[in-house]
Amino acid sequence: MGGGVGGVQMKNENGVIMRLESRTKGLRFNLSTSGVTVTMN
Repeated sequence: MGGGVGGVQMKNENGVIMRLESRTKGLRFNLSTSGVTVTMN
């Protein structure tokens, strides 16, 4: 079956850039909304 690579790049108000990459194998379905929360202390 298929697979692939996905990713996203985010930049905050201070100019910090975060790059996230994902790799999948087989089929992938996403039927809902999703989000990511990142906190640093």
